[in-house]
Amino acid sequence: MKKNTVLLILLAMFFTTGGTAYAADWVTISGTVLYEETPLNVMVLANGQYMFTDPADGRYEMEVPIDENGKITLFSFCDGLAPFRQVLNPNEAEDSDIRMSPAPPDSMNMSLTCQVTHLDSGWAEISGTATYEGSPLNIMVLANGQHTFTSESDGKYELEVPLDDNGEITLFGFCDGLAPFRKVSKMMIDFAYLQYRTYSDHYEYRGWLNLSARGEPINESDVRKISLEDSSGTPVSISSTPFYRERYYEGIWNHLTNRFDSFDGPAEDSGFSIEFPDDILISAGEYTYKVTTNEGDIVARTMYFPGAEESPAVKSESMKSRWTDDGSLEMTWANPSESSHHMRLTLMDQDWDTLVYILLPPGADETEEITLALSHSEVQKLTDFGSPSGAKWQIDTRYYTDEGMNYARGYSDHADIDEWMAP
Repeated sequence: MKKNTVLLILLAMFFTTGGTAYAADWVTISGTVLYEETPLNVMVLANGQYMFTDPADGRYEMEVPIDENGKITLFSFCDGLAPFRQVLNPNEAEDSDIRMSPAPPDSMNMSLTCQVTHLDSGWAEISGTATYEGSPLNIMVLANGQHTFTSESDGKYELEVPLDDNGEITLFGFCDGLAPFRKVSKMMIDFAYLQYRTYSDHYEYRGWLNLSARGEPINESDVRKISLEDSSGTPVSISSTPFYRERYYEGIWNHLTNRFDSFDGPAEDSGFSIEFPDDILISAGEYTYKVTTNEGDIVARTMYFPGAEESPAVKSESMKSRWTDDGSLEMTWANPSESSHHMRLTLMDQDWDTLVYILLPPGADETEEITLALSHSEVQKLTDFGSPSGAKWQIDTRYYTDEGMNYARGYSDHADIDEWMAP
């Protein structure tokens, strides 16, 4: 086994039963962690004290408290290797090497569940239960540098951890006498919403989950189940969850300069549209999406939904488009409301596939009429990207919560683009 290719946790565990450990009860322990003479770079824990061994030689040295019997019990756990346990006198622990051995093929394995609730700070809250043959376990849980111990009574744990550079969480479980547990949670919810939509002739509730794994779009087969619960854990009825995976351009329009701040692509993402029964009423409150992956992991996202609020819709009869002499496509529409709101223009081809999403931040809605133009070069990009023949466009207005969730949209009807004039 190569150096730095495994994670080893060396535990020098001390549980006091009669009060505080004083300075005279502490000793310095040291040694080297090895596998077949190869030193290992590992994390060392000792009764609340911890450090990492030297990457060059696998050495550790730190001060730890001794127990009431004057002993130090060392545990070491390594993914793929047999658990190690040794009880030492303080003088023996002063220089004690740990030599790991391969795990036997009939190693006893624990079960460790994990639900990942993604937070907006690049961190996530993980929770679950550790068991062996149905019985709860009191074990150490480690994930992305953070650790905790499961409850002695029911084996449950909760822990906030940072996502790694790939947006993943590597979960370990360590228990004396059982093979170490290791699992990587790859899928994450990039963003999610629950919203109220208004159209010219009806309204509906709709949700969305944007999912990725290691920063890449997922496949429909990666997900086994999707559910939505209110704050009390009561399921919300879902009628269908169609899967989407699409590529598109995206731009941000600046109404002050009358040009794009950005026009990038093609981007690609994937996710599920969440459709609800026609007669459902979703009240204001906190809701949680739970996604069960095909590997049995659960990833979740909690959000606050302010309740049904109508976002004004652009009237389709005000939507006009024309080609200018310089090959630009100009689109104009009437502002539907004096209130401040975001807008988005979606340009689609004849098969309803998205060519470009264009966001208009608040400010553009301060005028009675809004005009946006795709320049000759931007038209060229869309022509090279898709099949704009028979293109159509739509405007939606939108409201956001303070946390950035789009909870309300008002949709115009679709308007046709005159024959696409490829540059």
